[in-house]
Amino acid sequence: MASLQKLPTIVPPINLSTWKTLGEINQKLNRIALHIDNKNKDSRLTHTELFAVSRLIKELRQNLLNTEIWSKPDEGYAEDQKG
Repeated sequence: MASLQKLPTIVPPINLSTWKTLGEINQKLNRIALHIDNKNKDSRLTHTELFAVSRLIKELRQNLLNTEIWSKPDEGYAEDQKG
């Protein structure tokens, strides 16, 4: 790309704390999915299973929507702030 005068886009560093949190949530969701997959297909989900899935989805959503993980305060804005 450099030989074509097109520099590659700069990828910001990973927020390791957020990456770890999202990884932990992912592992928990995978364990619950495996548990549910291994249940008898005729058995219903228990209230505990539904609560666990709901809680993890809310936690995942909260972490994904957290504005602090997507930008750093020193990055600025894409829009032109002049004028």
